[in-house]
Amino acid sequence: MKRYFIIFGCICLLLSYSYGNTAPDCDPNNAGDSCSANIWNYPIYKNNTEALAGGLKISQVYRLGGDPDLLAVVHEPIGDFPSSPILDDFNISPISNNWAICPFPNNYPRQIVNGKMLGTVSDQSNQMYWSKEKFGPNMEISVTLSTLPMISNFIYLYNSFDFATLSGYEMIVTFGNPNTTIKSTLFYKWTNGSLAYLGGIIGGSITPGDKIGFQNINNILKGWIYHNGVWSELGQVVDNTYNWIGYIGLGTFDTSTQFDDVRGGTR
Repeated sequence: MKRYFIIFGCICLLLSYSYGNTAPDCDPNNAGDSCSANIWNYPIYKNNTEALAGGLKISQVYRLGGDPDLLAVVHEPIGDFPSSPILDDFNISPISNNWAICPFPNNYPRQIVNGKMLGTVSDQSNQMYWSKEKFGPNMEISVTLSTLPMISNFIYLYNSFDFATLSGYEMIVTFGNPNTTIKSTLFYKWTNGSLAYLGGIIGGSITPGDKIGFQNINNILKGWIYHNGVWSELGQVVDNTYNWIGYIGLGTFDTSTQFDDVRGGTR
């Protein structure tokens, strides 16, 4: 448990416990640790789950009335990935007018074939965004890969994006040889049409039917993969440029990769 103290004029302390973490030398469950399981007969909770089970309410402030007077706040957890509903399962053809082509140079629309979303022009960008609504500032997108890109090809996901100015975040997942390996997950920032590299992660395995996700929570950009029935993090970078309401989008550089069940929304 990480503790943060703010001193007030009346010698008050504000305690905040980070979700799911435990202090290295103060665990009330360990008899040898130099701490108490109670403060003035009030229990110490290790995380939000325990605090809520003990009767505390999210966002409520609790004063213990002692000297010093401790204040405690239960913070709302972000939750697991993904938490957003399906926006489109591509069971209706042609493609819904909820989608719009991304205004990048030499970019082409996508199409619906047999209940899947795929590109229209091979060896070219085929990228679209969910134009029906904006999300955020915390937001996410994920998509099922019914078929995988060819060897050395890749997929794009967009987050917190303003397509009018071409500004926001992009994640590119590149596929190796064989195409069931992820060669790299790369994060980029667009600013008025200019692209800047933020960081990347090497490696990973993927199979048809797996899912890829891209999340921006408090300017922590995370890549996710659903593989072998479990969501796990591909990697993350931090960038404080864009914390706004924006669009989500996706695309490929081929016509063989088939998308299904796009999820997205505000966190």
